[in-house]
Amino acid sequence: MAKYTKIGSGNAFINKDVEGNKPPYSGNKFELEWGGETHELQLAVWNSKAKNGNEYLRVVLTKVEDDE
Repeated sequence: MAKYTKIGSGNAFINKDVEGNKPPYSGNKFELEWGGETHELQLAVWNSKAKNGNEYLRVVLTKVEDDE
């Protein structure tokens, strides 16, 4: 049986003003602990459709790096 370990979590909220490349759902920055390091990530979710017509959600995680 597989073992699952939670390494982070976040929330996706509906974007009321979707325009351009803005996803219909996105999340606030959240932290992910991986390899002994903490990474700050941004979550974006799009409604998508496969070539066979099946609908699915496409999820993109982007690492957030502050300008210095």
